[in-house]
Amino acid sequence: MNALPLLLASALCSLTVAGNGAAPVRTEDVQVGFLPLGWVAPAVRKALSPQGTFRYVSVDGPVRITDTPANIEAARRVLTQLEMAPALVPVELNFLTFTERTVRRPAPRTPSEETGIPVPSRYDPPRIIANGSGGVTVIPSTPHFDRPRPVGSDVGSEIVERRQENAVARRVSASLVVGKPVDVPVVREVTDIGALRALALKSHAIDNSEPAWSAAGTELRLSAELAGGALILNITPQIVIAGVQGEAPRRIPLLSYAAAVPIIRGKPAVTGALKNAGVLFYRTFLGAPQIEDGAATALKVAASVNYVGGPPR
Repeated sequence: MNALPLLLASALCSLTVAGNGAAPVRTEDVQVGFLPLGWVAPAVRKALSPQGTFRYVSVDGPVRITDTPANIEAARRVLTQLEMAPALVPVELNFLTFTERTVRRPAPRTPSEETGIPVPSRYDPPRIIANGSGGVTVIPSTPHFDRPRPVGSDVGSEIVERRQENAVARRVSASLVVGKPVDVPVVREVTDIGALRALALKSHAIDNSEPAWSAAGTELRLSAELAGGALILNITPQIVIAGVQGEAPRRIPLLSYAAAVPIIRGKPAVTGALKNAGVLFYRTFLGAPQIEDGAATALKVAASVNYVGGPPR
């Protein structure tokens, strides 16, 4: 099926005017987010007029509604209310830090190039020469050879590969409730307190008046919210300062590294990197001091929404 009509319908909406002074009718795509399919149809049907229609654009996509603007807006409100039903959000974050190397190696050669066996470049055609006694002399085809090329002299023939080396992986997983933040430990006790403090100073999370730390760890504050049919996963790295004499731990958020990752139904995995995060962050926050200068980083985020129970009444 040609996708162009679908895109035009989604972007522009179709608008028709019924006769006899009736309200105009339009077609519009409405996002359904992570709602169970069994919840959507009854809710939308109740919001539409008897003449209104709807259908799924795709299994994971929006519903296409044709009705008056007021009824389409009513359907949108109903779906938004359904999104607020109790739900669990399983989340998995995979950090990968690696050094990228460029490797060059010769391209495979033909057997003649590898062994140096000469190959004719052209041939003179055979000739027949008559002699005085009535006979003929036949000179066969004569091959001609260019100067042999030394093996390995083909400078421009090579294969370039990029390899990931010295990779350090860290996996963090949690189960969230929409709207309720959860603190997930990453490194419970950082060994290099000085480097962690330097990271906090660099990100302006603390200043030089900050008291000395005797022990500290790292964690991620994760929270989820639903907006416009998308799941928004909020990620805030933070430092946990151990309390003294029975006091509760103190948390220092590293807001300059925080991120809000939108996740769309049907595309649950998003790959990128925390903004502003460099080698110092990954060495200290992830507890991987072996990470080299110039290392690249990637963060893969996967999440979904699992609604609990039936649809709200």
